[in-house]
Amino acid sequence: MKKKKYAYIEKKKALANRITSHKKFSNFDLHSWVKKNIKIKNGDRILDIGCGDGNFIKLFHQMNCGGEIIGVDKNDILINSARKKFKLKRNIKFIKGDFDNIKFSKKKFDCIFFIYSIYYTENSSKLILKVLNYLNEKGKLIIVGPGANNAKQIDKLNFLVTKKRPNKEYRFRQQRIEKEFYPLLKKHFSSKKVNLKLINNHMAFKTDAQLADYYWSTLLWRQSLQQLRNYDLKRLKELTIKKIKYYIKNLKLKKQISILTLKK
Repeated sequence: MKKKKYAYIEKKKALANRITSHKKFSNFDLHSWVKKNIKIKNGDRILDIGCGDGNFIKLFHQMNCGGEIIGVDKNDILINSARKKFKLKRNIKFIKGDFDNIKFSKKKFDCIFFIYSIYYTENSSKLILKVLNYLNEKGKLIIVGPGANNAKQIDKLNFLVTKKRPNKEYRFRQQRIEKEFYPLLKKHFSSKKVNLKLINNHMAFKTDAQLADYYWSTLLWRQSLQQLRNYDLKRLKELTIKKIKYYIKNLKLKKQISILTLKK
C-alpha cells in the first residue's frame, strides 16, 4: 500500500495537552469565535470531519438544540472517547473512517466543519468537490487550521534542541488552507460567498516548563525524535528548558489561525 504523503495519527494525550494549553494560555478562543460568527439554527444538521475526541461537539449541541450531529475521525482511540462522552445524546453519532474515503448516501448538511483536520487530505480538489455535494442549498462550510506563519518559533526551538528542521510536508500543511483550499472554493463560488480570515494571536506561558510541555506535545517534536537513531530523552528535555530561556522572550509564542468559510 502506498504511503500517504500527509498521513498522521494523533496521540490522545498530546492532543489533550495542546487543547488544555490553548485554553489556559491563548488570547484567542476558537469556541467563542465559532459561537459568535457561525450562525447555527435550531435543528440544523452538522457534520464535523476530523472531530477527534469531540472537542467541538458539545458546542454544536448547545447551538443547534437537538439537530443531528455527526462526527467523523479515523482514530479508534479518539472516536471511542467521543462516543463515551456523548453516549446519552441520541442526536449525536460518530463514524470511524478516513475522511478521504467517507461516503454519505443521501444526507445533506447545513454546516460542515473541518477543524484542524482538512490539511491532512491526500487530494484537496476531490475532497472539496465531495463535501460540496453534502452541503444543503444554503449550507455553510467552515475550515479552520494553522496559518502560514503559525508558531515558527517552535521550528527554531526544535532545531536548537534536536538539530532537525521540519520536513517540507510539515511546513506546507501550514499553508494549504491559504494556497490550496481558498483558491479551490473561489474557483466554484463568487468572492462574496468565500472568505479567508487570518487571525494573529499568541500563547503567553507562565513558566518555561509549561511552554516546553506544549512543545513536547507537537507533531514536530515527535517526528524529530523518530529521525534520531539514538537519543537521551532526559538530556533533550533539559536542553529544551535551556533553549526556551535563551530563545523565546517573555515566554510568548506567536500563533496564526486560518479560517476559511463558504456560505452557499
